[in-house]
Amino acid sequence: MFETIESNDRREDNSVHDRPTHKFHQSSLFWIRLQKLYANSSHSHQSLAKAVGVDRKTIQRMLSGSTYRNVIALVYDIAQACGTTAEVLFDANRDLPVVSLTGIASIDRMLTTIHNCTTKAHIESYKEYISPKYLMFRGRDEEFTGAETKEPWRPREGITYERELELNLAASGENNTERYSTLRKAYIAGEQVVVVFDVDITSIDNSNLKRTVRYIEHLELERPLEDYERNGRLVPKIFRRHWAEIKER
Repeated sequence: MFETIESNDRREDNSVHDRPTHKFHQSSLFWIRLQKLYANSSHSHQSLAKAVGVDRKTIQRMLSGSTYRNVIALVYDIAQACGTTAEVLFDANRDLPVVSLTGIASIDRMLTTIHNCTTKAHIESYKEYISPKYLMFRGRDEEFTGAETKEPWRPREGITYERELELNLAASGENNTERYSTLRKAYIAGEQVVVVFDVDITSIDNSNLKRTVRYIEHLELERPLEDYERNGRLVPKIFRRHWAEIKER
């Protein structure tokens, strides 16, 4: 029966709990469990280093969380952004998910690029997907009050991308805010792509001052949706964007 020996190098090293407090991240549990796994083993730093074929200092840094912390956090973030968890990623016996929003890969890529990011004016992330003939239309909020719609929507007037960006940046600068967009769902309605997303509007001076607004937008693309379905290399270009705030009743 193996006996756990408290070695000098084990005492020299600080526990994850004794290190300076890091902002909580979902990967934090990984480091806690790694420390516990080591504590429950019969290894010293030296014997563990020999077992895995690295030097003792590498093991010390790894177990203390002083190295690879950002890499592990990134793995967790990538897994979450791709619709799964690190646990699923590391388990070869579990199938990786296939995440589909609209069923058209190039359009789904566009939507995940546009959203799930921090911007000053929200519209900056659309730039790659803007048609030269793009116009934005804002609907009356009451048209979408408390509900989504699967019906194509025809508004009355529109503005160019450049003008929209100018207006949004001016508002952001005046209020000293930034916006984080989170994609909630997307689906097809006729020849339009309907997107529901949340925007966290946060004060740059005080991150505790934040409000979340839910929006719906209808996107019309330059080509028929069937073209993008047939040719995954086509980059979607937004020809018309109609949006409104979804307000609860």
